[in-house]
Amino acid sequence: LTATGYFRRDMMADFEELGETLDFARDKLPGFRVIHNSGNILHDSGATVSQEIAFTLAMGNEYLVQLSGMNYPLKDILNHMQFEFSIGSSYFMAIAKLRATRYLWSRILEAHSKDASKLPPMFILSETSKWNQTLYDPHVNMLRGTTEAMSAILGVTDSLTVQPFDLPL
Repeated sequence: LTATGYFRRDMMADFEELGETLDFARDKLPGFRVIHNSGNILHDSGATVSQEIAFTLAMGNEYLVQLSGMNYPLKDILNHMQFEFSIGSSYFMAIAKLRATRYLWSRILEAHSKDASKLPPMFILSETSKWNQTLYDPHVNMLRGTTEAMSAILGVTDSLTVQPFDLPL
């Protein structure tokens, strides 16, 4: 949906298929996250930090609305949901992005449940930016990746992927 801007078929058919996937994950893959909200595409397309946060959280909220409307408990949905963000070159902005996202997500959960504090916390995957890497001096990419990784760690990410320094090659 993020890459194309439209659902593959009928929207409800897509959510029914996602519900079946959620059922399978709940029964057979308890630690596996099958609902993925990716802000990477937005970041790599030139979105601002606020746009990346807003659109990614809107995707997550839409999943909550649709799946809870299909009688899936919020806890089950959240146990199998993750958010992914690219970490760019702006050190303090990247830290603030992850922390602000966690705060805003907690506010969204408060709108969905009176017992939001008992729901599973947001799970964030972070990835160092591909958009920020240079082809002409790949060793500079090691410095950029290190700074971006530190931003993600200080922003309290749950999982981190550091892109190889020679990825553009």
